[in-house]
Amino acid sequence: MWGNALFSAQGDWEMIAKLIQQMAHKAPAATLFRGLLERTLSDESLDEIFNDYREHQLQSKILFSHLVNMLAPVITRASKSVNAAHQAAEHGYSRQALYDKLKGVESPVASALLRVSTEKLTKIRKATKTTHRDVIKGFHTFVIDGKTYNATEHRLIESRSDARAPLPGRAIALLDMRHEMFVDVECDVNAYRCERKIAERLLQRQLLPGALYIADRNFSDGNLLECFFAKQSFFIIRQHGACPSWREIAGEKRFSAGKDSDGQKVYEQRIEVQLPDGSWKMVRRITVKLSTPARDGDKELHLLTNLPTRVRAGRISTAYRRRWTIENCFGHLSRALNAEIRALCYPQAAGLCFSLALLLFNVMSCVRMLLLKHGQYSKRYEISDVSYYYIADEISRSQFVMDELVASRQWKVFASMSLAEFTRFLRSTAAHASLARYRKHVRGPTKPKPKRRFTGSRHVSTQKILEARK
Repeated sequence: MWGNALFSAQGDWEMIAKLIQQMAHKAPAATLFRGLLERTLSDESLDEIFNDYREHQLQSKILFSHLVNMLAPVITRASKSVNAAHQAAEHGYSRQALYDKLKGVESPVASALLRVSTEKLTKIRKATKTTHRDVIKGFHTFVIDGKTYNATEHRLIESRSDARAPLPGRAIALLDMRHEMFVDVECDVNAYRCERKIAERLLQRQLLPGALYIADRNFSDGNLLECFFAKQSFFIIRQHGACPSWREIAGEKRFSAGKDSDGQKVYEQRIEVQLPDGSWKMVRRITVKLSTPARDGDKELHLLTNLPTRVRAGRISTAYRRRWTIENCFGHLSRALNAEIRALCYPQAAGLCFSLALLLFNVMSCVRMLLLKHGQYSKRYEISDVSYYYIADEISRSQFVMDELVASRQWKVFASMSLAEFTRFLRSTAAHASLARYRKHVRGPTKPKPKRRFTGSRHVSTQKILEARK
């Protein structure tokens, strides 16, 4: 068994190994989650991130690692509130001191928390061979998208008499499609900041030569295209109606490029777009005729790309339309995690919370792939995927038991393991999982809501309705 191989110390460690082994049988997803957390979010590494990336906020007796340890159980729904997590931890500082520290965390620290920790998870994904095929073969693909944080409670004195919803900021995130993880985020305290301006800061540190970036028309901008050309990166971006300026090339007419994998007609034309320095760059303009209008009512999609001509227009259309969007990830976050704590009304605290939620989603994504690769498939059910919701549910239900049975310092053994040892632990634990417990229920088409009639009475007895059914 893995317990004897990994826990070489005698005495208490043997008992701890047996406890964790029992947890691996009873709650494999939660055990994987906890092991990955200890591997990527050790107190020492968290405090190092704070010291390396802070700009003005000073270190105090409330360490950055304490903040993360307070927020993590709230985001995973293992604790109902930050105050409840603080009270359960019994630290020697006040609740007000904790909130004062939270509201002062700077955006570069929140971004670095996700970026640095995800680098460790990426090494684990490669070691366990749980990566996905590229959206377009040979191109490491990323998706750029943004989100305005949900409105918070009216806790600030200035907002208590204001009926408007207080928005604590917005963020632009970068999703790695190969590993199905967020690799970076740029948080901004101004909820009305232009997404393209926030994205510029993100791309300045994240663009990789030869990689492919997919984005919606909010990011169709000359400055961003210039960044891609300068770094020799590839892009697929839905064209905005007014930006950037473009012109047709003499003799270049639109021609039919067949159909994409969904049967939509695809056309292609070479055009030129203008960059901020006044120069013109040639790109491919892919037009997709939609059989059913998009959500915004458009019957055509116009995509700009600098991919080589060997990548066919139909493949480009499919890659854009079937991209695993960040909106899907945000949906998983909202259903499985308490990603945006409404009580954290200060923009810096909301940004840290959101960045940590993305990181926890990355850990859950790693758990999901480990289960799919090494878990026990059911003879009764045909399982093609597992649900983030049921993984998160097991994590929240098991967290209290894990904390009570095994002290936090004893979990730190996972941080000191070699990568090979830790990989064996992950595979062995995932092998105990019955995937039927986490199977994903595919929902059918949404039925239209019937019109409700008002009969003059405000209430009706459910029992009378059931009796009338007979």
